[in-house]
Amino acid sequence: MLSSLVIVLREFVEATLLAALLLLLAQHRLWGWRWFAWGLGLGGLAAGLFAWQLPRVTASFAGFGQEYLWAALLGLETYGLFALGLCLWRWPERSWPWGATILALALGLSLSREGSEILVYVAAAAQGAEASAQLTGAALGAGIGVCAGVLLTVLLRLWASLRAGLLCLLWLLAGLHLQWVTQLIQAGLLPDGPPLWDTSGLVAETSLWGQIAFSVFNYEAQPNALQVLGWLALPVLALLLGLIAGANSHGPAGRK
Repeated sequence: MLSSLVIVLREFVEATLLAALLLLLAQHRLWGWRWFAWGLGLGGLAAGLFAWQLPRVTASFAGFGQEYLWAALLGLETYGLFALGLCLWRWPERSWPWGATILALALGLSLSREGSEILVYVAAAAQGAEASAQLTGAALGAGIGVCAGVLLTVLLRLWASLRAGLLCLLWLLAGLHLQWVTQLIQAGLLPDGPPLWDTSGLVAETSLWGQIAFSVFNYEAQPNALQVLGWLALPVLALLLGLIAGANSHGPAGRK
């Protein structure tokens, strides 16, 4: 039961963290709730479709179909939200009406990945020898994940500013970018390499704390150089773009 609780909780935490931050952005930009309903609907339909066709998807592209699909979804979600975040940080006074569409698509893409994995796991657990215990653990994990997401959403909406939310989103996107790089490595599109360090002796990825750390921080016990660069890429790029924008605003054109 504990294993199913941890696995389902991990997937729910990943999705609810993103949803809470997107709701915060929508609150500050007055984008309403319609995008959220569209994102839930899109994500639910896509999750069901992916779970239904996952064996066929996995068998495609010489057995790397799921890695290709997940990489595509992660890339669209990560870079779409990164572009929106840059716009909101640089020009917070503008309305950006297309931003709600980006939020809906990002939420749908996230739910399609996490939701399909939960559906596949629950379907397999229901046919196992300890189906009742496994399903009970999965239900508890889902309940805890939803409650944590609601609590986080309320706390963020009460106390977090737009820029604080964007910084939290950047941290979350760094982890998603790491996942994107990992999927490309697993698909053979990027070279693998030896790990730069090994912390599995301190926190194993398969342990309870390892699963929680993966959900919140995208913890990797044995990351290689490309994975570390993948995590650092978006924060460093955001910092460089911010420095360039700051320099331009204080240049001759900015003083006119």
